Amino acid sequence: MNIERMEAEVLREKLGEHQLKLARTISQLQLVENKLRDLQQRSQRASANKQPAYEYHLRMKHSITGNIKIAYQQYVTKKAVEVRQMEEALVTLLQRQQENEQAAQEMPAEPAVAVARREGNM
Repeated sequence: MNIERMEAEVLREKLGEHQLKLARTISQLQLVENKLRDLQQRSQRASANKQPAYEYHLRMKHSITGNIKIAYQQYVTKKAVEVRQMEEALVTLLQRQQENEQAAQEMPAEPAVAVARREGNM
């Protein structure tokens, strides 16, 4: 029983860490998306102002930032799956722990006399 409680605590800690990482990554992904919008607007403005060199530079930045966004999206997907699996494992572990506690409460305690006879003290 004590081992299951320890497992549940460790799993809760890991789940909390993974959820924090996922939240941070989602926040960073939103920043990357904002950066992409900004680069797109600046590129269009450079094109309108007939600045091809600056437009090329901005398109390169946009391309690189787009690839970074893809990497973040893959990481978010991976972490979301891990968080879901850990949540399911925690729920299963807690249910099993609760069932074991209920089973232990339902079992009648062995009389002290029977324990002493079995151990050979009587």
